[in-house]
Amino acid sequence: MYKVKKGLCNTYLFFGDKNLQVDAGAVFDERVDILVLTHCHYDHTMFAKRVADNGATVLASDFTAKHLSDPKYTIYPVQPVKVKVVRHGDIIDIGTYRFTILETPGHTKGSICLWEENKKILLSGDTLFIGGVGRTDLPSGDVTDLKRSLAFLQSLKPKLILPGH
Repeated sequence: MYKVKKGLCNTYLFFGDKNLQVDAGAVFDERVDILVLTHCHYDHTMFAKRVADNGATVLASDFTAKHLSDPKYTIYPVQPVKVKVVRHGDIIDIGTYRFTILETPGHTKGSICLWEENKKILLSGDTLFIGGVGRTDLPSGDVTDLKRSLAFLQSLKPKLILPGH
């Protein structure tokens, strides 16, 4: 696993039978097979088109997919990209890691996290920060949803949290 801090958000790369990148705040030299976007904000999606053009399948929530594929939904200047929609409970198995998609609305309506149950690793996007939680004052943010999502994530008892910032 690698964490890259260059760019506007933390971007993670996991190696296995397939290489998995979480968020598109940076571009890696290594081959990426799967890109998961935790939410629709530009700092997490800005290189999605470039990663997709290099052969990656892009996965995101339905809400995020709309923001990346249909200009009428786009609130940030991203190039449209084809997205495969994932839902709560979907599994991404790359051999060395097996992540479950968790719908965690609050920071945005379409925020998702990735949970590796065996290793107790949580990739939290902007739902949970180092020393704080995601903002809810941007479009589609909701403080009540965020509180519910945080309570759910706390119940998982992660050993390692990898946030978006």
